[in-house]
Amino acid sequence: MINSQTQHDDTFVQSQPLPLLIAGPMLRHVSANEFTIWLVTSTPCQPDITLYLVAEQDYTPLSLNKDDTYKHNQYQVGTHAFIHPLITHQGDKITFKAD
Repeated sequence: MINSQTQHDDTFVQSQPLPLLIAGPMLRHVSANEFTIWLVTSTPCQPDITLYLVAEQDYTPLSLNKDDTYKHNQYQVGTHAFIHPLITHQGDKITFKAD
């Protein structure tokens, strides 16, 4: 964990440690064969995500690994803030239906 610091009268006071996951996962974009999920973390990292396809009582894991199913970028936007947009490219594996 990273310890956050706040400034009071030109001195830094140690506060509570920041969690690894600050925000998310957030669904940012959906099309017929891909979607984008955003995470914000306090340190640089390589997210590993497993989603589940749900049909009635059947839960099928849809593992997202960087090698073949998603594109991962990382953008530092502060001292302890890293945005991770994960863009999937599912191709024929899955089709999303708009209701």
